[in-house]
Amino acid sequence: MRLIAIGTLALIVVLGAGVMTQAQMTPSLCEYTPPQNQLQSLTLSGDYRYFEDRYLDDRGNASIGHIALQGIMWAEGPEWSYNLTGSVRLDIAHQLALSTTLMSEGSLRRYLDENLFLFGGVDTASASFQEGFTVRALGGIGAGRFRDVTPLAKAMQISQALQEAQILTQPLSESELKAVADVIARQPELGVIGVLEGIEQQLGKPLGAKGIIAIQNIVLSRESHFCGWDATAAVGYTVISPIGETNALARIAANFATPPDAVSQVLAQARLYIPLPFTDNMWLTVSASYARLLMPTANLNIAYSYNWARMAGRESQAHNLDATLRLIVSPAWSTVVKGQASLATGYEEPEWSFSIGFEYSLM
Repeated sequence: MRLIAIGTLALIVVLGAGVMTQAQMTPSLCEYTPPQNQLQSLTLSGDYRYFEDRYLDDRGNASIGHIALQGIMWAEGPEWSYNLTGSVRLDIAHQLALSTTLMSEGSLRRYLDENLFLFGGVDTASASFQEGFTVRALGGIGAGRFRDVTPLAKAMQISQALQEAQILTQPLSESELKAVADVIARQPELGVIGVLEGIEQQLGKPLGAKGIIAIQNIVLSRESHFCGWDATAAVGYTVISPIGETNALARIAANFATPPDAVSQVLAQARLYIPLPFTDNMWLTVSASYARLLMPTANLNIAYSYNWARMAGRESQAHNLDATLRLIVSPAWSTVVKGQASLATGYEEPEWSFSIGFEYSLM
């Protein structure tokens, strides 16, 4: 078990090094600083899923559906940043058996210099099979920053699309790309029409119907691109627990994001939790994902996660692999086809599921 955990971490490090090398090959994306470094989204999703359980017989096989609502608010400034995420999920099984899951997380950072910061945060979780909430409060120190470079990634895509539409005869220069990106970043203020007019001004020529058709889906796209990293060390306390037990804990966490190019995104995350006072108990989660826009109407995301825990002298681990194909019907609507597989301690066979569903952007 330990060798597998160490091997998984080593793999993440190797992949991260390769991604960082790739990121250095496209420095203009990760060197871009947007006028507004923030993100807000609210997404409604649902699916119908067939589930093959971990046992050789069919005792747990099931068809199940779910409806979920997920929201994100994130902003980062020179001195302060905040992050709020939350989701509520309703699972609908056969015979109308319902179950719900609620999760949320929030943090506030105060930067002491360019990268060093102090932070405090709270995370909560609840499920219908539990009685009450789990609430943890955390505080600590960290280093690193993230930037939303989506406007520049869209500007690069627009440059390519206008060349293919023969509106441009050569790619936009770096200064022209940055100017177009700054216009795209003001979309909440200008609206879509204002952004298209601003792009025309930066190009010095009218887009025409052909040019607008070529780029309007890029402007309206919900795909996000981030650059940056952070690492934090924190101590916290389980303020509320469904079983009534509260305890202190320590958490070491790291996050990494880079877009290898204008149509892809790599994310990686690791978290280690250790109960206090120090005992032999701890749990670790590691995840990495790669998303790529295959064409203007299709996006593929592949994600892997590893979970390892040692409690009361016993170890357990789980590997999970997801592949999601998102077919973009409109800027707000997407059809989602997803396959999942997992293998963990105590499984007689791999557990897998296949689902088809939708996503709708409310904001």
